[in-house]
Amino acid sequence: RELGSAALPYSPVSLSSQKSKLLVFGTAGITVFSRDMDPIKESAPVSGYKSAVLMPDSDVMLLAAYHGEKITLK
Repeated sequence: RELGSAALPYSPVSLSSQKSKLLVFGTAGITVFSRDMDPIKESAPVSGYKSAVLMPDSDVMLLAAYHGEKITLK
């Protein structure tokens, strides 16, 4: 099976996957991709956080040194 690919216009900092979705957290924000690497959701740049984790309910947990915040991408 041919897997999809995506061109990232920024440097990824962290990756996280849940079910058939892939979250890429980078310098330009957060992008959630489908199994075929089609962008599903995107955010603006997120400052003050070091990484992000895709949660089972499709929300995103942003992580800093001593702080975490759960957000929902529209």
